[in-house]
Amino acid sequence: MLPAPGLFNHERMHVCRTASSVRLFTLTYVGWMAVMFLPGVIAAAVRKVGVGQALENYCYYNNPWETWAYLIGAGPRSGRGPLIWSDLVVLGWAIPFLRWP
Repeated sequence: MLPAPGLFNHERMHVCRTASSVRLFTLTYVGWMAVMFLPGVIAAAVRKVGVGQALENYCYYNNPWETWAYLIGAGPRSGRGPLIWSDLVVLGWAIPFLRWP
């Protein structure tokens, strides 16, 4: 069974990013998860949200690479749970965090 077109476009963006700059993509993706781990745990306590959901939202949905992929396909990120930042907030955090190739 083939994936939905939106999901296909989302995942294709990840494949293209990885193919064009494996080290940059992988290091910044994992680096974002490491940097956002503690803020995600703190946000869970402050906002009284499950730790797992807070970590998923901070480390995955707020990841600049995922934000970009969701803009290309697989639908909007908003509405998938609490603590998901707007696209503009993610962009604001991504500019100093990532060095664009």
